Amino acid sequence: MDVLFYRILTLLFHPICHQQPELLLRTGGRSLPLCDRCAGLYLALVSAALVIPLTRLRHTRRYPGALGNGFLALLAASAALDWLLVWLGAAPFNADRKFLSGLALGSTGAIYYHIFLTRAEGAVQWITDSAPSLPLLLVIVFAAMSFGALIRFTLSPDLIALALSVSLLWFFLRLHSLLIYLALPAFREARIKRRLGAAMVMFVELGFLALWK
Repeated sequence: MDVLFYRILTLLFHPICHQQPELLLRTGGRSLPLCDRCAGLYLALVSAALVIPLTRLRHTRRYPGALGNGFLALLAASAALDWLLVWLGAAPFNADRKFLSGLALGSTGAIYYHIFLTRAEGAVQWITDSAPSLPLLLVIVFAAMSFGALIRFTLSPDLIALALSVSLLWFFLRLHSLLIYLALPAFREARIKRRLGAAMVMFVELGFLALWK
């Protein structure tokens, strides 16, 4: 059963990670089927999604100001910088640094993704027009990265794999709902029912995943 579980995980993560054997996440003497950066990315995405509803960020559909955008851009750039330094040979490969850069990128992406969905789905009564402040962004990023690191460095390999599987499932479900929402105007124009349109979107997604690698 354990072998079957990890084979399924390998197939699930195959479309979104290179899965090079020497770069896979290792914990408890076992290799998990994705690299450290991807693990940090998906753990932070879901961690931030759990933290955001507890903060004032859930009330806004405005993107951060210049200071907030600069801070988030630096976080996102840390992943690219880490990759570039290792590729150029200017820094040795370090799994923990790679994981932390993934956490930074994932928490940043979750913030922008939440705001984008709020804007796309339209205003509701409790939404305000106040932009998220830098202290609020700091709290969300710190909480998301801390929670992701806690999972990575304290849980057993099986529980980490389970957490990563839930993270990946959440990511694809949110992406699926977003694609359906964006396609709704075209469905209405073509007089396609919502359920049929959702099935068509899922068919395209599965085909894309099957052909990705």
